[in-house]
Amino acid sequence: MSFEHPHLHPGPPGQRTLRVRVAEEGPLLETAVLRMARELAEALSWLHAAGRKHGRLTPDAVYFDAQGRAVLALEAPVADNDKGWVPFEQGAGKAAPASDLYQLGAALLFAASGKEPVSTGLPLAYRTPPELAAFSAPGRELVEWLVEPRWDRRPADAAAVARDAVNASQGRPNARRA
Repeated sequence: MSFEHPHLHPGPPGQRTLRVRVAEEGPLLETAVLRMARELAEALSWLHAAGRKHGRLTPDAVYFDAQGRAVLALEAPVADNDKGWVPFEQGAGKAAPASDLYQLGAALLFAASGKEPVSTGLPLAYRTPPELAAFSAPGRELVEWLVEPRWDRRPADAAAVARDAVNASQGRPNARRA
């Protein structure tokens, strides 16, 4: 598989992961979270179109290039089920594109709050953390949609999520709410 997507890299492209960035700078602002949402959703869309799933999208798989763009490493540590990174269907061996999108939402939640998904009740339920409550309605709704505990209520189309991230950054509703 060729890696000619600007937001994908076969292995770790550097040392600065999302986890390191949040530890150093604190939670990201909504504009940065929504930009990262678009970039990573575009990468997932490309992967899904190639018939692949990522399955390990956590703050340890997201890096930032010299221009500050999010880059998803394909070789990443296994997602930690105990911290809420693995949706039920993936834990049961039934991963789907919606599983990657759950992990994207959990990573966005981490970027916005600095908290592991389990601290918000995931994957069993979801409670909006105060940090995300400060987001605009479209930004908050996008993240909440992605971390929906039931896979059949989550988006399955990463390209649509990328468009929704752009819409949210412009204050427009996501596809589910439009």
